[in-house]
Amino acid sequence: MNNKVLNYLRNKLRHNKKWLKSMEDYFLYKSITEKASKEAEREHLIITFIIKFINLPTKIMDLIIDFEDAYTYRKTLKETECIEKEIENIEKGNLRLNG
Repeated sequence: MNNKVLNYLRNKLRHNKKWLKSMEDYFLYKSITEKASKEAEREHLIITFIIKFINLPTKIMDLIIDFEDAYTYRKTLKETECIEKEIENIEKGNLRLNG
């Protein structure tokens, strides 16, 4: 039983770490893109205002998605920490899955 649980947790931990790394790359890419957009927008203020006004509903949805991405990232980070603690407990012989 312990091996089955331990293998599952190790696989889940590996998956979470890959996902967290890809999200960190995504956040970095997104911040670079936002910086470039802000610099480009400074050059054409009137056009930027018109485009932002037209795209306001999309911008609101993007903001909601950004909040959701950040929440999911933090949640997965906490889950990863909990999995690491559980693996450590199992390896020490203390099988007690936190509920």
